[in-house]
Amino acid sequence: PGHTWGDSITVATATCTQAGLEKRICSVCEKVEESILPALGHDFSAEWTVDKQATCEAAGSKSHHCSRCDEKSEVTAIPAIGHSWGSWVKTKEPTFINFGELTRICANCGRKETQNTEKLVPKEEIVNKETGVSVSVLDDTYEGEVVVDVSPVYDGASFQLINTQIGNFNASVYDITTTVNGNAVQPSGMVLIKMPIPAGYNPATLVVYYLPNDGSAPEKMNCYVEGNYVCFETNHFSEYAIVDEGKEVVVPQYIMGDANGDGKITAADARLVLRVSAKLETLSETAFLASDVNKDKKITAADARTILRVSAKLESF
Repeated sequence: PGHTWGDSITVATATCTQAGLEKRICSVCEKVEESILPALGHDFSAEWTVDKQATCEAAGSKSHHCSRCDEKSEVTAIPAIGHSWGSWVKTKEPTFINFGELTRICANCGRKETQNTEKLVPKEEIVNKETGVSVSVLDDTYEGEVVVDVSPVYDGASFQLINTQIGNFNASVYDITTTVNGNAVQPSGMVLIKMPIPAGYNPATLVVYYLPNDGSAPEKMNCYVEGNYVCFETNHFSEYAIVDEGKEVVVPQYIMGDANGDGKITAADARLVLRVSAKLETLSETAFLASDVNKDKKITAADARTILRVSAKLESF
């Protein structure tokens, strides 16, 4: 009578590249008949699919995808799109010490690109002949005849600030000001200050500090050494200290009014201070500190008078 075949059963599904297999079974004798299912072949889409987006600097890729498997055909490179730079924008002002900076940003990827602009170039250098301290300025910093006034500072308060806030180091303090047509003025912009390096100071360990007149903590300046000078920039004149932080030193000890350092206050001290005020003698730094009893940063007959009155027990410090 012939076989009575049941429905075909898929044993292995055909794929794009591999044949499949199906079978059917006779319900009478249980004979099994197998049939090969041909490979389907790829079914690539007509549309392109982007597999990797192109970036500003890297190529991307696209291809036709098979609808039944992960196979791709006609894989094609997509060229890098290149940066779309915006305009250059100033992001840092130049100074006498530091370069300025321009920045631009790519509209596609957000990448930033920077370039330096030239440092400021001084148009005029004004020198204080007594100390060698100079102030370099731009064309528009001052209007009128400019004079740089520099006074060495021996005030105990300034050195006390250095000793307590920085350390017991060699330090030279200067009160720097400028006058225009006889009037003290602050600069309208940045100026470059050059100060001679004091004898015995190590250029490799020099630091410049701004000493606020309110007694607050000294501010370390950005400085550099050029030849025999230490240089820094500022927009404010005040007291500045050159500090050699290479080695701590012993802080000078003195008795106020004891100009000759003999441990007591007598008329001899007053006489010495009077001679110094008349420029007939000079004092060491420690003796200067002891002699400047009125703290005006100079030695005058007024200091001698006060010391004489103290020695006679008519006044006290």
